[in-house]
Formats: sequence, C-alpha cells, structure tokens
Amino acid sequence: MIERKRIKVSEIFFIIFLLLVLALFLLIAWRYNVLCDLSKQNNLNLNKSNYYYYSKNNETITEYWKKDNVAKLNMKQINSDRDVTFWRNGNTGEEYTFYNMTMEYTEDGGMFSARPTSITTSYDNFNKFLLALNPTVFIWTKEYDGKECLDIKIGEQEELIEKETGLLLSTSSEGNVKRLSYSFDTVTDEDVRMPDISQYKLQEDKTNKSF
Repeated sequence: MIERKRIKVSEIFFIIFLLLVLALFLLIAWRYNVLCDLSKQNNLNLNKSNYYYYSKNNETITEYWKKDNVAKLNMKQINSDRDVTFWRNGNTGEEYTFYNMTMEYTEDGGMFSARPTSITTSYDNFNKFLLALNPTVFIWTKEYDGKECLDIKIGEQEELIEKETGLLLSTSSEGNVKRLSYSFDTVTDEDVRMPDISQYKLQEDKTNKSF
C-alpha cells in the first residue's frame, strides 16, 4: 500500500516536471518568435527609401534623413559645441564628413550604420535564440507614447519597441535614457542636400577629428 502511494507520488512529480518542461519550451518558443517578428518589422521599415528619425539621450542629439540613395546624418553633443554632419550619395559613391564647429570637411565617409541600435532587433537568429533562453531577459506589453509596445529588459538595459513596426522608441541603461521618433515619406531633396562645401575648408589632418 505504501509502495503504491510512493509510485503515485513519483508519477505526480514526473507529470509536474513534464508540464514545467513543456511550459518552459513554449515560453522560449514564444520569446524567440516575438524577437524574430520585431526584427522583421524593423527591417521592413528601416529598409524603406524615405524616412527620418530623431533621437536624444543624455549626451547626444542625432538626426537622420534618407531619400532614395542619399543620406545625411547629423550628431550634436548637448553639453559642448561638437556638431558633425555625415553625408553620403549611394548613386555616385561620394561621402563627406563636415565638422561644423571648425568649418572643416574630409572627403572620407565616416558615416557608420545610421540605424538606431537595438539589442533585440540587430542580432541574428542564433543570438535571438540565445536571448530567448536567457533567464535574465524579461518581455511584457506596455503602452508608451500612445503606442502598444513590448518592454524588453536585459540585465540593466531596457528597451521599448513598438509592436506593430518593430521600431525602437526608447532605451535606457545605467541612467542614460534615449528616446526616438520617426516619420516616413516626408524627406525632401532639400533635407538630404549636401552642406555648402564652399563654406568649409578641407581638413588636412584627419587623425584627431572624431565625434
């Protein structure tokens, strides 16, 4: 009799264990699918030929304009006079960097990837799977700026990503908060016009000039 009770208790614990494993598997699969869907939506929007975004954190204001194959990126430091404009024409291969504080320019590119960086949308599928497995990653729904978002926390970093578009709207880490906004099909030729190079002088020494 006692032996039968022990068997039943063991069976119950085994069933509970299987249910927990199944629940964990479903949670991991859900998290992975969520991350893949966000990344897909993000790529669809940021691969468009005409869009603008603005971002601001504790130190830097960034503005980016793209129209067809022409792009312009401006970065300003809030607590200093540093102001740099990167301009690129994908049709001609021309790239310039304009240092607006010293009114100098260089004939090199310098424009790094202009996309807003996001831990959850920039990784490949394998790394998304690792994120889905990570017990320190938390995902839940949250309304932000009137939009339905996913609030994703990874350790000390937190990201708010719009569910419909996959666009990063806010990120915070160690007290540094960055907020972003976007507009599509609003960029004009004037917005992506190259700065008037005649107002700048060619910089001879490029080694000491960085944002």
